[in-house]
Amino acid sequence: VGDYNGTTGTDDYDAIQKVLKVAYPPSNSRFGEIGKEVSFDSSKRYFVSKEILVPPFAKINGNRTIMYGLNKTNDCFVSAIWNSGELIKTTSKSGSQYFLSWVELKNFRFRHFNRSIFFVGLTQQTLLERVESTQCNQHIVSKENYFLTVNISTADQVGVGTGLPAYQFSTLNGMLNLNNL
Repeated sequence: VGDYNGTTGTDDYDAIQKVLKVAYPPSNSRFGEIGKEVSFDSSKRYFVSKEILVPPFAKINGNRTIMYGLNKTNDCFVSAIWNSGELIKTTSKSGSQYFLSWVELKNFRFRHFNRSIFFVGLTQQTLLERVESTQCNQHIVSKENYFLTVNISTADQVGVGTGLPAYQFSTLNGMLNLNNL
């Protein structure tokens, strides 16, 4: 895990997704396990070929590690919910059908993804902090999110040749707090 050198290495998708499922299991409580944090090793570089589903209440710290995608064909972190014991992405339907909250994603550097972060339907206290994308199609795509805070975010060489915006906040976003973009 985390042995990617920029051109070769292990696909870390399965390992990362399994850790998130164990750390943030389905819960009858809407407040889940607030406070628990999954941390990445800052000295490693991770390659993922599929989108990583981010469960409700997840608190993920990349510690400035670099995440690599598959030639801009996959997204990296995608919002998800538990449905009958399965973690499913929220990006294919209206976010108003979901109640997700307390998600934190911080200290990540992204390379070669379609969308580095794609969140739909997140509410209450969602934080994206110190996230950076280079050579991706889009950096942050946000739909139907409320009380979303984005702190210290950069997008370099993002959307080049695609016509896509680096940041896309659309469809009923409210109470956005954007700092140092």
